[in-house]
Amino acid sequence: MDIKNLKKTVHTYNLKIYESNLASLSWGNLSVILREKNILAIKPSGINMIDSKPDDISILNFKTKKLISGLKPSTDLDTHIEIYKNFKNINSICHTHSEYATIFSQLRKKIKCIGTTHSDHFDSDINFTRILKKTEVQNSYEKNTGKVIVERIKQLKNYSNGAILVSYHGPFTWGSNAKKAFENALVLEQSASMYFKSLQIKNKLKSINKHLTKFHFERKNGINKYYGQ
Repeated sequence: MDIKNLKKTVHTYNLKIYESNLASLSWGNLSVILREKNILAIKPSGINMIDSKPDDISILNFKTKKLISGLKPSTDLDTHIEIYKNFKNINSICHTHSEYATIFSQLRKKIKCIGTTHSDHFDSDINFTRILKKTEVQNSYEKNTGKVIVERIKQLKNYSNGAILVSYHGPFTWGSNAKKAFENALVLEQSASMYFKSLQIKNKLKSINKHLTKFHFERKNGINKYYGQ
């Protein structure tokens, strides 16, 4: 993928965040890394995507963070970089402030997998990170946000799940490409909404059987997947 098409892809999916009501104003961001070219593309800082154009997308050298083209990058850049550095199969990261997923992030409550809609995309509950220490907030806040995400994923031993809730902040999702990272953000919000509403009917909910979760996840995402064309 060349720089022009990379900018177009990243612009398209950042715009989709707003078109899908996963964020408002200038909130949220999506990035893509081209590891073979040592290039990272991300939404610029503090812009309203509706008024933006593909050329505005920030292109940086992944190792040095030197800006190659576009506007000043998202303040969450260092969070994305920490995740990319630790998980080589992740090529795109999406951060939103979608309503229901953010509610669970603020409450520091995991989103249990209570149905097959959830397990079609995520093979387990969606967990939350530990709280950042005062020193971690005051020194390199965004980088340390990435570090607690990485820390939690490694504790869970499951980066393939594709989503995490940052305590008091909001959701991050990821995937092998921009389409997958965005779709995970979209499904995460739908799963969070359904779980929230289910809790209004019954305040204690159990996760569905692991064998059913595994079956639904693998038929769409496993080595021998058979869903789709």
